[in-house]
Amino acid sequence: MKKRWKPHEDEIIVNDYLNLPVLSRKWDKVDTSLSRYEVAAHRAEQVRELFLLGKRQTDIAALLGVGDSCISNLMKKNGICKKGGV
Repeated sequence: MKKRWKPHEDEIIVNDYLNLPVLSRKWDKVDTSLSRYEVAAHRAEQVRELFLLGKRQTDIAALLGVGDSCISNLMKKNGICKKGGV
């Protein structure tokens, strides 16, 4: 017995008779509510607050779900110093 074709979970069946899938597009999955600059500004504020609380860069990266280099670059660009203050 042959296996019947089943659509992938991202596909929507338009017509049961023809059994043709319609693929979901990239822009259906992309969150367009915030721009990348707004996300970066929000993340920089989070980094500043966590750094002032005494967290290490690796701990901050793990909490925010980004890499260590991202945290380092955010600290450089936003003037968050390792020594002294902010």
